[in-house]
Amino acid sequence: MTTTDLESSTEAITAFLVPRDPRLTFGLLNPLTRPRPLPRPFDAKSTFYLFWARNALYHGIQILGLAAGDNVLVPAFHCASLVEPFIQRGVSVRFYRIDRGGNPDLADIRAKIDGRTRAVLAIHYFGFAGPVRDLRDLCTHHALFLIEDCAHVLTGRGEGGVLGEFGDISVFSWRKLLPIYDGGQLVVNNSALRPVLTLDQPSVLFRLRVWKNVVDRLIEDAPGGGLHRLSGLARWLSGAARRLFTRRGRPAAALAISNYGLHFDPSSVNVPMSGPSFRMVRTVDVDAVITLRREHFRTLLAGVAEIPDVMPLHRELPEGTCPWIFPFVARGRSAFHLRLRARGIPATTWGDVIHEDLAVDEFPEAKFLYESLIFLPVHQSLTAAELQTMIRILREEMRATS
Repeated sequence: MTTTDLESSTEAITAFLVPRDPRLTFGLLNPLTRPRPLPRPFDAKSTFYLFWARNALYHGIQILGLAAGDNVLVPAFHCASLVEPFIQRGVSVRFYRIDRGGNPDLADIRAKIDGRTRAVLAIHYFGFAGPVRDLRDLCTHHALFLIEDCAHVLTGRGEGGVLGEFGDISVFSWRKLLPIYDGGQLVVNNSALRPVLTLDQPSVLFRLRVWKNVVDRLIEDAPGGGLHRLSGLARWLSGAARRLFTRRGRPAAALAISNYGLHFDPSSVNVPMSGPSFRMVRTVDVDAVITLRREHFRTLLAGVAEIPDVMPLHRELPEGTCPWIFPFVARGRSAFHLRLRARGIPATTWGDVIHEDLAVDEFPEAKFLYESLIFLPVHQSLTAAELQTMIRILREEMRATS
């Protein structure tokens, strides 16, 4: 089977054998559930809840005082949506090298600091702590801001501290780890900064669209088809609200809500986290989520140990780590994730999220990761049978391509 054949076959898949994301259930929306205290750094520092993490970064750039003419150093391995907030602010991005384990090249960072450099951005890839204390020391020495990208982190510890508390600012993306449709968070740690952030009041139409997406997600994640009537009702309400607003001469456009888009929407920057998402963030049992994700990661780690040519990016799961996904390399296999997707496994890569400004050939280690690193889910909704299905199909496809 050629790569083109594989791409065509995966396009036809409408339902994976294994859910790509955590399932949304009615229990998570229970209005009687009491709010829970959130772990550090949430609510321990100045914090703002926004619709997208990229919007949180956009506001964080302003709070740091970065402006046109400044530049920031960003790792060459990243999702394209990370770069756009800087571009929107007129801040130049310079990329620095990382190794195949995702560790920053400190010498390359030092060599690229110039008179216009104002900040260094660090990424905790896939929930695993990076060498953030070294970067913190480097930034302090050069009088630079440290921006801590915790988009893959639910909560965690590393190098003697809490992830998200090392940076002058840090950014989180709740929607990557919880079954919510939106949710980013900006945490301001530097007490010398004076964050002021005025957010919009969501319109009735926008709220209806949010609730329609919640209902659609419930339908998608629920067994059977008995909930489809709710989706029809949500579509009717959304359409009725749009017609009403149009008749009153107000703009009928609403924010496009997409979990997987990479574009930066300037019209969304002041939109707060939606009500349903905020409630789930405040009521979720974070400890239970961490426990399940760690168990699922260990199950996959043990399951692939005897499969030749499967090389996990991390062969250990450190204490205090809540993994976002299970990253691995299928040695010697090109576009192997497409074979898994053709078998109903939601394997993904970052091969399609390279920002156009990145000269990827100048960063061979990052290029290798873009082309070779494959992600499997370890989220809290997976069952033991689904984990074993992933392991079995991975084993079969590795044998078939050996």
